[in-house]
Amino acid sequence: MATVKIWLFKNLVWILTIVGISLFLIGHFNSDTSDSTLSFSDRFYKFLPSALKAVGVAVLSSGIFAAVLKSIQFSGIFQEELAKVIYSRNYLEKQDRKFLEDIWKLTSKVLYTQKFPRINEKIETIVLKHYFPSDHKYYFEDFRIFYNDIDIVNDGGIDYVTYEQVTSAKLVPIDERGKFPWINIFRYETDQSSYREVTKMTITNCSTREETNLIEEFSKTLSSGKFEKLLECDNEYEFWKAERRKFPLNIPSNELQDFGLSKVTNGMIISISYSENVKISFISKTVKEFHTLNKVDGKLTMEHRELLLPSQGFCLVLSKSRLE
Repeated sequence: MATVKIWLFKNLVWILTIVGISLFLIGHFNSDTSDSTLSFSDRFYKFLPSALKAVGVAVLSSGIFAAVLKSIQFSGIFQEELAKVIYSRNYLEKQDRKFLEDIWKLTSKVLYTQKFPRINEKIETIVLKHYFPSDHKYYFEDFRIFYNDIDIVNDGGIDYVTYEQVTSAKLVPIDERGKFPWINIFRYETDQSSYREVTKMTITNCSTREETNLIEEFSKTLSSGKFEKLLECDNEYEFWKAERRKFPLNIPSNELQDFGLSKVTNGMIISISYSENVKISFISKTVKEFHTLNKVDGKLTMEHRELLLPSQGFCLVLSKSRLE
């Protein structure tokens, strides 16, 4: 069946031309003047050649039109005009995500096949699925983290990190209708002397400025490490979270030392204040590094003005200072 379709497509011009000429000739040589005294059936058969003649002209015209299209389908004019339609914003906005992903993949192949022929498919997959995931429901703007009064104290022979943390950001939904889940995932390891006390947790509707207290809901999810809140897509939101924390210094997997974003983020600021017995090294986990806004004894402020992608962020390396 596929072979027949290919053959028909390749020979469509000739098929239409031959059929059109044949019908035209049959109609022409069998046509005759009409006679009003003839019965309906006789008049129908008299009319048939004229009809065949007209159909033949139509089919022949289709064949000529197909030939013209086939001859110019790869010409510069045809390609340019077609590209203007297919790649116009108005046309693309009306297509579904599957079509847009296919366009992205085709474009990626053109960009990367020559330079990276063996890994071009992996490149397009990681960019589309990981860095700009189409299934994400929102992104962050103006993400801010404040680490206040970081200190290292010894408790029962174990060094603990203590500090207060404030986190805030704007949530921007991608869809215009429906609802989206705001998901807050966190991880940390503790022992009997550790704690994580959430002192404030709010979310504010940017349109109405209505503030909702979420501290009770959030506190119930500390053991699971995941908080989820359903929000309306027709509004932007700002969240604010404040907490006090204490955890063992020698556990490298704690959240403070390794922070990664879960969503695309437009702009980020980290402000850190720490005691004199703490030494801090800041490491960027981004394509373009954070730049320093302020660095004095006991204070450090870092900023990233551009776009940050999922899993990007920063790392804080903490250690005790050797005081003279």
